[in-house]
Amino acid sequence: MESSLPNQQGKNTEKTHSSNPLSMETHDQLSGEIKDTHVQENGKASKNYKITEENDDLEKVVEKDNETEENGLASADPLVEEMMNSKSSKEPFDFHSQLELGDFLPGNTTVVPTVTTDDAAAAQNVPSSGTSNGKDFNYYLPLYKAALKGDWGNAEEFLKTHPDALNAVITSNQRTALHVAASAGHLRFTLKLVALMDVDTLALQDSYNGDTALHFASVAGITEAAKAMITKNNRLTQIQNKNGWTPLLLCAAYVAKEQKDMIQYLCTQTRNEEPSMPFSGYFGAQLLCNITAAGLHDVALYLVQKYPNLATARDQNGCAALSVLAQKASSFPSGSKLGFWESSIYSMIPLQVDDNRVNCSNEINMYRNYQVGSGDISNRGAWIKFLSWTNLIKVPGIKQIYLKKLAHIQAIELLKCICAKISLLSNIDILQFFLNSNILSTAAKFGIVEIVIECIQTFPDQIWFIFDGRSIFHIAVEHRKEKIFNLMYGMSAQKKILASWRVESNNNILHLAAKLAPSSQLHTVSGAALQMQRDLQWFKEVEKLVQPTYKELENQDRRTPRDVFTSEHKDLMEKGEKWMKDTAQSCMVVATLIATVVFAGAFTVPGGNISDADNANNGSPIFLHNNAFMLFVVSDALGLFSSTTSVLMFLSILTSRYAEEDFLRSLPKRLIIGLGTLFISIAAMMIAFSAALSIVLQRKLQWASIPIALVACLPVTLFALLQFPLLVEIYLSTYGVGIFRADSKYKLD
Repeated sequence: MESSLPNQQGKNTEKTHSSNPLSMETHDQLSGEIKDTHVQENGKASKNYKITEENDDLEKVVEKDNETEENGLASADPLVEEMMNSKSSKEPFDFHSQLELGDFLPGNTTVVPTVTTDDAAAAQNVPSSGTSNGKDFNYYLPLYKAALKGDWGNAEEFLKTHPDALNAVITSNQRTALHVAASAGHLRFTLKLVALMDVDTLALQDSYNGDTALHFASVAGITEAAKAMITKNNRLTQIQNKNGWTPLLLCAAYVAKEQKDMIQYLCTQTRNEEPSMPFSGYFGAQLLCNITAAGLHDVALYLVQKYPNLATARDQNGCAALSVLAQKASSFPSGSKLGFWESSIYSMIPLQVDDNRVNCSNEINMYRNYQVGSGDISNRGAWIKFLSWTNLIKVPGIKQIYLKKLAHIQAIELLKCICAKISLLSNIDILQFFLNSNILSTAAKFGIVEIVIECIQTFPDQIWFIFDGRSIFHIAVEHRKEKIFNLMYGMSAQKKILASWRVESNNNILHLAAKLAPSSQLHTVSGAALQMQRDLQWFKEVEKLVQPTYKELENQDRRTPRDVFTSEHKDLMEKGEKWMKDTAQSCMVVATLIATVVFAGAFTVPGGNISDADNANNGSPIFLHNNAFMLFVVSDALGLFSSTTSVLMFLSILTSRYAEEDFLRSLPKRLIIGLGTLFISIAAMMIAFSAALSIVLQRKLQWASIPIALVACLPVTLFALLQFPLLVEIYLSTYGVGIFRADSKYKLD
């Protein structure tokens, strides 16, 4: 999915939505740097040079590389890297961490920027005289340094002796000390300046990109500073820079979850007024897309409810908020991978979708706190449940799951609200909206079944839409998204029609199932053998849906689906065979050793045998009637039988023919039996050892048998932790409910 940010000329610029979606050109504009600059001094030009200022030990190095210019390697700009690497408002983008070319150059040095037409206006506004209010910019250097470092003590001393510097421009880009401090993210310094500065000076825009101090503060994420500025001058929220961006839009371009407070505050303070109109048209769509891409779904929901036109608004690349959601699989339950315990806790956390917010009939509160617990907590039991979960979600592990579920709930609310707004349009407008986007196909590609269902319920005819010759179910098969594919089970004759469509090269849906799964899906399964099994399961499942003639139908390359499957999976079969044999060989060595030990243990019983020829029990174990001895005998025998079975199973794996169909059930079944009996034999051997030890030590060191037995559990525990998950995965994949289910909770009503 691509989107763009408007440039000065209104041209489209290709972008990918992310937490930092500004173009490289915009980065350079914000930084205030002048690219491709040549210095002329005494009539001589130089392409590689070094300028050294003696004043206050200021040294500035500017380098120019013709190859960089020719190859367009602007992405190597270290300032851009710093801005991209910034994680939170605690580590803000420091636009001035590198002294800007031309800020403090001496008056006899002329800066001649080599600029493009797009940059001409900005470059013309850079003063070449190097003065402000009749003073050289070096006059303000101490204040600049203090603002850059957040050193209010030195700044205060300077302002006492130079009060005119408070509202003065101190750089060649027409920036005040407030611009510098705000861009560096120094909250205390910024608040001090705001309290002292004139109201009109707060609205001063720099000459490079037309940014105010509030623009810089919004990107840096210092919300308290923004509040102080807006409280003193509420017109600041409406001021646009040269790209037409208000502080809100600029903040949204850099927004991350750590800057949520700033976005929330600016959303409530910015007005949808001329000439900026930040919540309409391209700017409004771009704002909503960026906020949605950052995962701030509650803020996005607030905007959609307050400005309904944003639900269908598109930016300059034709991207709408729903298009962004369609790429964020992790924002929805269907796209999140949870383990057994995580799934259990997730399902028990009593968070639900708020129908009042989804309805979007009344203005919602962006700052609303989601509370655990269902709506009715009037009885005592509900109160106990509510209070217990309120405390439980503070536990670190549970808190992460709670936050994940909360994010899912907010994303679903946003999805439902957008679709509710779309449903209010005429059928023609709804059709046009979905035809001009790839929302449904993108959601099917990423496996977001919630979006697919909601979109089809909003406009049912979408189920017949064709995307590059494919229906959403062809896309689901090609990308191995079983939750989308399972929707076909709830359909009647429609599924037969959809499954009969042909795609390019005369391939049918079974040809798509025969292709090798995408690597992202293969890696969700452990081991090449199980990956082969999963692709076989897909092929068999799709085979049940197609017409019988499609099984032998050839494509343009004169290959049947089975031919395609064999050729596509040749390498995976070889890897699967190697994985199976390596696993079997390793486990068989362990099983053989266990069989040897427990077999010998049967003839060297603990305590020895009675060796009295006159005794009727001569040759019998001395502790034959001891309970611990009986435990030893049973566990030793169990260990022998299970280890022998394990050896035989692994031997059968090594001698298998390794045909395609063997990976479906035969080989996994043998591996299940082999691993299961190996686990039993290890446990039985350790029990036999503990029982024998307790017999030997029962008279003098009986207390020692307990800790020794506990230590003996360590190997069993380690094996369980390392191998038992694999055993469970193989079992569920072979004999479990499977990934294809007609009774799935996701259905097309």
